[in-house]
Amino acid sequence: MAGNGLAVFVLAAGSGAINILMLSGAIYMLQIYDRILSSQSVHSLIVISAIVFGAFVLMAVLDTFRMRILVLISERFGRLNGAKAHTAVIRNAQIAENSGLSAMQPVSDMETVRSFIASPAPIAFFDLPWMPIFILVCFILHPVIGWYAIGCALLLVFLTLYMNWRTSTGTKRSDFEHNSLLASADTAQKGRDVLTAMGMVRGFTRRWEQRFDGYMEKRRKTAFQVVGLMSLAKSSRLMLQSGALGIGAYLAILEQITPGAVVAGSILITRALGPLDQALAGWSSFVLARQAAGRLGEALMRAERQESDFELPTPHRSFEAQNVTVAAPDSGRLIISGINFKLMAGQALGIIGPSASGKSSLIRALVGIWPVRHGKVRVDGASLDQWQGELLGSSIGYLPQDVQLFTGTVAENIARFQDSPDSEEVIAAAQAAGFHEHVVALPNGYETPVGHSGAYLSSGQKQRLGLARALYKRPFLIVLDEPNANLDGAGDQALARAIQAAREWGSIVVIAAHRSGALASVDRVLTIREGRMVNLETIKEFGERYRAARRRGGKAAVSAEPLQVVKTQADDDEVDHADD
Repeated sequence: MAGNGLAVFVLAAGSGAINILMLSGAIYMLQIYDRILSSQSVHSLIVISAIVFGAFVLMAVLDTFRMRILVLISERFGRLNGAKAHTAVIRNAQIAENSGLSAMQPVSDMETVRSFIASPAPIAFFDLPWMPIFILVCFILHPVIGWYAIGCALLLVFLTLYMNWRTSTGTKRSDFEHNSLLASADTAQKGRDVLTAMGMVRGFTRRWEQRFDGYMEKRRKTAFQVVGLMSLAKSSRLMLQSGALGIGAYLAILEQITPGAVVAGSILITRALGPLDQALAGWSSFVLARQAAGRLGEALMRAERQESDFELPTPHRSFEAQNVTVAAPDSGRLIISGINFKLMAGQALGIIGPSASGKSSLIRALVGIWPVRHGKVRVDGASLDQWQGELLGSSIGYLPQDVQLFTGTVAENIARFQDSPDSEEVIAAAQAAGFHEHVVALPNGYETPVGHSGAYLSSGQKQRLGLARALYKRPFLIVLDEPNANLDGAGDQALARAIQAAREWGSIVVIAAHRSGALASVDRVLTIREGRMVNLETIKEFGERYRAARRRGGKAAVSAEPLQVVKTQADDDEVDHADD
């Protein structure tokens, strides 16, 4: 903070020196016309020319120094906010996607602001405070020239404010459309396999093109306004400068000022209006940077998590949900309400329920991805906001429904991209997930690249790698969302063994699933429907209740796996394990 203040002070001081040196041109002209020509002194001409030349060289050096400071400030801004913007991309991705915006917007906004800082545009803000000095010198030459300079400045200020009023709304609207188009293109890239396989490319592209045409129309209207206003401002500036010469000539005819003062006054008025002219020229970039800074600030605030600075001991005892209520981060719509359970070390909970009952939303809240609207999620009695994020994260193993892998090797993904991963722990996690034999069969074993989003691996391999990552270093809490969605029978058995092993080494396991292979090793089952808790029972009680429902006449289609219910039409005790 102190460094930024010092840089701004140096910039202001340098701008002051540059603006004072800019008076050299006017003084030089005044001396040439009023003294040198009348005295015809070559010696005086050489001396004053050398002085002015030195002043211009010094001004160029200071201006270069000033621009370099702006580059350094922009670099510092990028270093301070780059990682924060990246974190905002990760934490606000769900909100961005639900809002139809690009998830990469914070990084893009950060770069927009950084580029603006490094451009010549901010110089105008440091030069504007020196306008009164040039106007004061105009008054010294003649009051009429001074008042004319004030009138010119007020006219350009009015044009600047009018341009802001006419273009800010349109620019913001077209910018929103642009970001929405980027998000749509990103969605198409992620779903390219579906679009290509089912012949949807042309239709999806046509729809995107229609939206792009609407965006271009809005952009054109805004651009026409900006171009028209900037042309008006440029013409006005040239007219005002010419008017300054005319007024000076008139005063010279009346013998109220000298011919040198005519030229000097024109130069001073041009310099006085220079910052306003520069501000008008860079106004569009300033508006974009201002809007980007506003969005970036909001994104960083949303991404901030209130975490305690106090380091709690590694969790080892319990995991509890106390009347947990969860709302969608973007809309605030309630999804989960009134969930209660408590698990001790070595216990496992299965979460089941109909499609769209809220299983995945509950899972996201349990691991801290989504905020809890009401209630608390507690680990060893401490709510999630009492834990340091990285410390608690190292004690959590999470496997989402859509397994996300990152560009790197198999080993790096399993080890969660730690700087110095423990190879024995990596292998142990792969073995626990039943993935070790698959890894050593790969071309480069654990050093095999997975590709972008795991493109080089099959769905089953990605699922097992994700499970191995969740088991890395035996985390205390293991949360799995549809962990066997892409597994075969052997994979189901490996998953059951992994869950049992995790319970034996003292981990708590929470599983949301619709196939019994994942529930075979749990000891409790939580049933939710329409976001509400229906039952919390032991696996034995769950089985007895299901069998009782069948004896009462419920029609059910049951697979060979004893806990998998595909469809049931019994009474309110029915259980549906459809995919969430």
